[in-house]
Amino acid sequence: MSFSRVAVEFSYDGGSFFGYARQNDQITVQGTIEAALETLFGVPIDTVVAGRTDRGVHADSQFLSFDNPFSRDLDEVRIRRSLDRLCGDAIAVRRVHFVDDRFHARFSAVARRYRYVFASEGALAPYERHLAWEVSGYIDYGALHEASKSICGERNFAAFCRKDPNGGSLWRRVDEVSLYLREGGRYAIEIEANAFCHQMIRSLVAYLIAIGSGKLAADSFARLFDLQSRANGIDLAPPSPLSLVAVRYPEPYGEISSSYSSLGELLWCVRDANGG
Repeated sequence: MSFSRVAVEFSYDGGSFFGYARQNDQITVQGTIEAALETLFGVPIDTVVAGRTDRGVHADSQFLSFDNPFSRDLDEVRIRRSLDRLCGDAIAVRRVHFVDDRFHARFSAVARRYRYVFASEGALAPYERHLAWEVSGYIDYGALHEASKSICGERNFAAFCRKDPNGGSLWRRVDEVSLYLREGGRYAIEIEANAFCHQMIRSLVAYLIAIGSGKLAADSFARLFDLQSRANGIDLAPPSPLSLVAVRYPEPYGEISSSYSSLGELLWCVRDANGG
């Protein structure tokens, strides 16, 4: 059977790149992978990705797709190994799948899941400080739980995102917000949605931590969803503790979806009452 498109699952260390998207005179994830693909196939390759990440943000499981540059079938094992070698140490190619031309890494995806790790003050060794946001003071996780209920469902996230330069909608459907307890005073907030707009997760995490630390009232947070533009007053959470951990695809591409398991003890989970 001939396949007209290739899907690739990969991970990367976002600290090694100037963001995901290709940029002139900057080392980016997309630019590195497309250069490796051109070396591998001998022709320029244009890729599409499940979701672009900002500078410093990582991916445990990211997906891209591109058209098969040849009329013949390709060897997925050889592609994975060769592409992994050509991409360098900051990118790991995990799986390669051959798919039909209906598959699109971005538009076929029905959900993305991100994980943001933070830690109690004094919990981190110096070499861990780029892996978690060290938060000072007491955090009320019950208040954080209540505030998360405002996030789930279909909402206008204009208060928490950069404006789309192309005028695109900032409405998104968040299916789940969960908090996990990890070893050594570390926590992970995981958010799953149909899609995310620019800087949305880092903004939401910053607001949740502000509520948990008593710097912002939960009812003030809930009212922000009525705004039609970005809210001011709370800085973004740092980028390096954030990672894309799963992308989900519907049938017939379900087997391509990320193989995912949460890390730590689930403390609470808020889900969209309408089921997403």
